[in-house]
Amino acid sequence: MQTFHTRQGRNKTEVRAVDGVDLDVAEGEVIGFLGPNGAGKTTTLRMLTTLLRPTAGTATVAAKSAHGDIRLGEAVRGSVVLETGVGDVEVGIREGTAAWLDVSSRLGKLHNALDRADAPGSSVEKLEVRARTSVGDIVVRRP
Repeated sequence: MQTFHTRQGRNKTEVRAVDGVDLDVAEGEVIGFLGPNGAGKTTTLRMLTTLLRPTAGTATVAAKSAHGDIRLGEAVRGSVVLETGVGDVEVGIREGTAAWLDVSSRLGKLHNALDRADAPGSSVEKLEVRARTSVGDIVVRRP
């Protein structure tokens, strides 16, 4: 959810955009995002692409595949879930972003190119990464 303040004459009004949005988009599926002006279409896309931080709630990007590699070029904040049965998982984490990693591969290796650090400060971007593969490697890197 994103909260904005707007003025109508002398009155200051609070506007809640993107309240209760739930999207599920399958691989290869193309969706149209329709609604009246001010409905929160652009705000939703900005939050999902990490250009805008939600003022409340969470925005999670998930990728799942039964058989195939998953590559996420760059993640900045929020939460990503990457799961494949057979295949490699690769995620790039922007420089200056603190990452909490929960990764697992039954038959594969973890390649973590991030430096170990103390707890992040309050002004640092934070990202939660959950990555799973049964057969394949997991690569965590800076873009």
